[in-house]
Amino acid sequence: MNPIKHIIFSLFFIGLVVFLWYGALKPLYINRDTNIADRYARTGQCELALELMRSKVIYNQSNIDSYSKLKYISIVERCNARSQESIDLLKEVGKIRPYYTRTFIFLGNYTGDQSYFDQASELSFKREEIFVGRANMNMILKDYQSSLKNTKDCLLTNPMSKQCWWLKALSNYYLNNIDEANKDIEFGMSIGLNTHSKYYLLAIEKACEANSSQSCYQRLFETYKELIKRYTEDTYQERKEKLLFLGQKINQSKEAKEIVNSYDILLKEWKENENK
Repeated sequence: MNPIKHIIFSLFFIGLVVFLWYGALKPLYINRDTNIADRYARTGQCELALELMRSKVIYNQSNIDSYSKLKYISIVERCNARSQESIDLLKEVGKIRPYYTRTFIFLGNYTGDQSYFDQASELSFKREEIFVGRANMNMILKDYQSSLKNTKDCLLTNPMSKQCWWLKALSNYYLNNIDEANKDIEFGMSIGLNTHSKYYLLAIEKACEANSSQSCYQRLFETYKELIKRYTEDTYQERKEKLLFLGQKINQSKEAKEIVNSYDILLKEWKENENK
C-alpha cells in the first residue's frame, strides 16, 4: 500500500475509533452508570449513588455532560446532600445550557439567591417550582408576607397546585390568619394534600409556636382528636402524647385526658380479646 494512503487510512481509523468512543460508546457507559446511580438513590442507597456519580460520571467528560450533571443534581436533591460542589456544577450547566429553566430553579433553591428565580421566570414564568422556590426561600427568611404573595401568584397560574395551597396555608398560620389558613388546608385536602402526615403537622405546630395562637393550637387539637381514632401501633403513643400536650396549650386538658383514657381502655379490651 502507498505509504501516504497507509497514513491516511491509519488516521481515518484512529479518528473513527475516537469518534465511536466519545460520540457513542462512552456516553452509553456514562448513561448506564447514571441510571444505576439513580436506582440506588430511589431505593435509599444514597452513599452508593453519590459515590458512583462522582467516580464515574460527573468528571468524565462526554457529549452528554449537561444531562449527567443535572442528573447528579437531582440525585443530590433526592438524597438531601447539597454541597458547594453541586452548586459549582449547576453553574457550569447554566453556562452550557442557558435556556434550561430547571438549572436556575435548583440554583435558587441551593443558594437562596432570588436572582436565579428571576432568570428561571424569564424562561418559563408560569412554572410552579419557581413560585414554590421563592415562597420557601421567603419562609426561611421569615418574610411570610412575601411568601403569601408568592403562593397567591402561583395559584393564579396553577390553581390546583397542592404545594402552593400548602405554602399559602402555612404562610397564613405564621401571619396569624388562622381562619384563612384553615380554609386553605381544607381546600388542599380536597385536592389530595395529605396534611395529616407527620411532616405537615409538625410544620403547623411550629407556626403555632411562632405566633402563640390559641386558634392555631385549637385546629391542631381537633386534628389529633380525629387522628387518635385511626389506631396504628407505631403512631398511637405519639398522637396520644401530642393530644395531651395540645390540651394543655388551649386549657382543655380535661377533655384530652378523657379522650386518651377512653381509647386506652378500648385498646386494652381489644388486645385482651385478641389474645384469648
